[in-house]
Amino acid sequence: MSRFRVGFEDSLGRILREDLCVGCGSCVASCPLGCLEYADGKPVLIGDCSSCGVCSRVCPRYECSVGEIERLIFGRERMRGEEFGVYRRVCIARTRLREVRVRCQDGGVVTTLLLYALENGLIDGAVVSGFDEDEPLRAFPMLAKSKGEILSSAGTRYAYSPNLLALRDAISHDCRRIAFVGVPCQIEALRRIQILPVKRYAERLSFVIGLFCSGCFSYDGLAEMLRDLLRLDPNDALRVRIKGDIAVFTVHGDESRVSLRDAKKYFRRCNLTCTDFSAELADISVGGIGLEGWTVTVLRSSVGEEIFDDAASRGLLEVRNADEETIRLLVRVSRRKRRIGLSNLRRLGYS
Repeated sequence: MSRFRVGFEDSLGRILREDLCVGCGSCVASCPLGCLEYADGKPVLIGDCSSCGVCSRVCPRYECSVGEIERLIFGRERMRGEEFGVYRRVCIARTRLREVRVRCQDGGVVTTLLLYALENGLIDGAVVSGFDEDEPLRAFPMLAKSKGEILSSAGTRYAYSPNLLALRDAISHDCRRIAFVGVPCQIEALRRIQILPVKRYAERLSFVIGLFCSGCFSYDGLAEMLRDLLRLDPNDALRVRIKGDIAVFTVHGDESRVSLRDAKKYFRRCNLTCTDFSAELADISVGGIGLEGWTVTVLRSSVGEEIFDDAASRGLLEVRNADEETIRLLVRVSRRKRRIGLSNLRRLGYS
C-alpha cells in the first residue's frame, strides 16, 4: 500500500466519481478526525481533512494489495491453482440447534458459530446485519451482544448493510473481543484496517466470517425491482432467497419468482468491478451455493479452523467433506466473478 499522505478528495474522490465505492464505511469508521459522514450509501466530507491518508489505506478499492493481507492473515500468499483463495479445507455443514434451524437461510453455520463463541467467552460482541421491523428487506449494521440479538440477525440480507460502521458501536460498548460478519469487500476493508493498523479496531478482532457474494442490491434498488418486475409492495415482502433465480415470500403467504438475469440491472453498480466471490480474506467463508439446507464452509485460517472444529466437536454442527461437484462449482463461480471484475476495472483504467 502507498505510504504517501493524501487527502480524501485526491484519493477517494475518483473512486466515488466512477461508482467504484462499495459503500463499506471503512473510511468513515477509521477517520481519526471524524471529518467523514456516511450518507446515501457513500462517505461525505463534512470537516477539514488533514490529508493523513487513513481513508485511502483502508478503502478496499484503492491500491489493492491482497498479497500483503494474505501474508498477514495466512502466513503466505495463495498458490497457483487456489482459485478461491488460501484455504485449509472445504466442507459442508448445518446446525444441530433447533432455535437456529427455524430462523436460518441455509445451514445456520454463521449463527451457530457466533452463539458458540459468545457462550464460551471467545467474543463479547459480534458485528452483523440486522432487520428493520418496518421495512423487512432493509438491512442495517448491528452489534449483537446477546444470544437473542444473534438469533434475531439470522438469515440472509440481499440489501447492502455497511457493517463496518457498527465497529464504532463495539468500541463505545467496550467490547474487547469482536467477531465480524460481512461480504467480501467489507472483509478486505477490515483486513486493511488490521494491517494499517487502526488499533482501536484491530486489537479487538477475534475472528472474521465472510459471506459468499455474487452481487447485491441497495434497498432502493431491491424495492424498485419488486415494484417493476413483480408488482409487489416492498413492505409486503417478508424475505428473499436467491438459488438460481430470486424467490420472494410475502407476509400474505405468497411466493413470487423472477430470473436473476432480469434482476441484475437493479444491482449496485459497484458489483461490476468486484473480483471476490467467496470472501477470500476471511478466517471462515460461507455460502449456500448449490445446496439446500447446508452451508458450504471454507476454512481458511488456523483461527477459523479451530473455532469451527471445536463447535463441531461439541455437537453444535453436522459436518461432511465437500464433494468434487461443490468444489468445481465454487471454482467456476469464483473464476467468473474475477474475470468480469478485472475486465471492468481495466476498462476504467485500473490495473
